Amino acid sequence: MISKTFRAALIGLASLALAACGGEEETETTETTETETTEPATEAPEAAMAETDALAEIYLAAIENPARPEADGERDEGRKPAEALAFYGIEPGMTIVELHAGGGYFTRLLSTVVGPEGSVVAHNSTRVQEADRAKREEAFEDYGNIAFVYADPSELEMADGSVDVVFLGLVYHHWHYAEAAGEELPPLAVERLANVYRMLKPGGVFGVIEHISAADATRAASAALHRVPAPTTEADITAAGFVLEATSDMHTYPDDDVTLFWRENTPRGQTNRLVHLYRKPLEEPAAE
Repeated sequence: MISKTFRAALIGLASLALAACGGEEETETTETTETETTEPATEAPEAAMAETDALAEIYLAAIENPARPEADGERDEGRKPAEALAFYGIEPGMTIVELHAGGGYFTRLLSTVVGPEGSVVAHNSTRVQEADRAKREEAFEDYGNIAFVYADPSELEMADGSVDVVFLGLVYHHWHYAEAAGEELPPLAVERLANVYRMLKPGGVFGVIEHISAADATRAASAALHRVPAPTTEADITAAGFVLEATSDMHTYPDDDVTLFWRENTPRGQTNRLVHLYRKPLEEPAAE
């Protein structure tokens, strides 16, 4: 049974596809005679709806995969996986890099959706101990399309323009501040964003989800809360060449006090979060 929120996310995708088809029809003019009739262009919208329905089934299958740990399922309400997969347009055959994949909550879902023709690079810090690496990787052996990499994100070696989606979930608060840099974006974060940009295909997606602070909070103050100011984050990432294409309010919780440490006053999974979809332009901007 597809939840109401899941269905709403998928309807949103279908609406975008239908709007695109409608826009093309409006720019086209056709002369007709008295004996000619014009038939409504239904094939493109129907195809878009069929594609959306097919993706819905793929997402649902990934979420209901019996191989998923029970603990993952318990986190679904707070993580909203169906909505996230739909929002970022995850499809079979994609190449995806998940930065700071952690225990693999999204790794499993992404792996199942992209399927055997796609691949997922599950990145984690070099601080993960060797024994823990082996244990983590063993748990994913049956997936068959996941590669594990341990490096700083600035040093992650992917071919130029080879990745469809880079996903960063609930980690940017560790990137956006360093005491030595003050209220400037730390140089290491600049290098990391540049590497994400480099590895993405033209038109590729950089997906970011993060706990938010007050919009006017400083980097130092927000980092102490494990949160980020949304305007600062947008400025950081667009300065790296990305375009903020879409945002989502899927993680909006009125009871979350954004001036407090992220898990101090809310149940797990109920922090206000920015959900941003950045895109690498299809063409490099002209040099000034």
